[in-house]
Amino acid sequence: MAPSFIDNRCANTRIDAMRREAPVNRDALVVGLALFAMFFGAGNLIFPPYLGMESGELWPLGLACFVFFDVVVSCVGVFAINNAGGSILSIQNALGKKAGLALNTAAILCVGMLIAPPRCAATTFEMAIAPWFGDAIGLLPFSVAFFAVVLLLTLKPTRIIDVVGKVLTPLLLIGLAAIIIKGIVTPLGTIAPEAQIDSAVVTGVKAGYQTMDALAALNFGAVIALNIRARGVTESRAVESGTIRAGLLA
Repeated sequence: MAPSFIDNRCANTRIDAMRREAPVNRDALVVGLALFAMFFGAGNLIFPPYLGMESGELWPLGLACFVFFDVVVSCVGVFAINNAGGSILSIQNALGKKAGLALNTAAILCVGMLIAPPRCAATTFEMAIAPWFGDAIGLLPFSVAFFAVVLLLTLKPTRIIDVVGKVLTPLLLIGLAAIIIKGIVTPLGTIAPEAQIDSAVVTGVKAGYQTMDALAALNFGAVIALNIRARGVTESRAVESGTIRAGLLA
């Protein structure tokens, strides 16, 4: 086989690999922002300020524990799912059919039905609706409308990343910036310098766990992998690379 032919073949292989990875590089920002918004729920909005208030001078330690057990563990979970095959069935392959089915069922029930969605709807109602409209709009009618909008935005799984990353995340960031600036400029009161809890570490770990992002990672990892592949990325290493970039950005 002629050296020139080998060189051309290697060059073509490198070009094909670059083409496969190009969508990941191009859409890394959108995927990362979408992953951030997918993880950022009511618990992420409620627990950190409350943790800071209770921790007093120990708030950096409490924050570090919260970030590790919420952010770091969740992003590692997303990568682990993709590394294991990018499907919720990957858990069953790793733990066994019964144990994997039990964990997947618990995660879906908690994140998708019993705890996280009601908490998100209630938090949205208390922060965005009740202060403006009082009792004119009840929690039940609002919840029905809230989840109807969620359903419309998620009917097509391969479009979730585009809808969340390009539209909802910028709106979320603007809203968070407004809340933070408002809290700094006109705080509700003076935070007590002394901690009101026995252990900032334990409280930080519990708060990070109670966001349920670690459980959500089991399903979010599969959604991220599905959307990356929908962009034309088929190489498993390229999908893993895109997942890592998204996790770091998130």
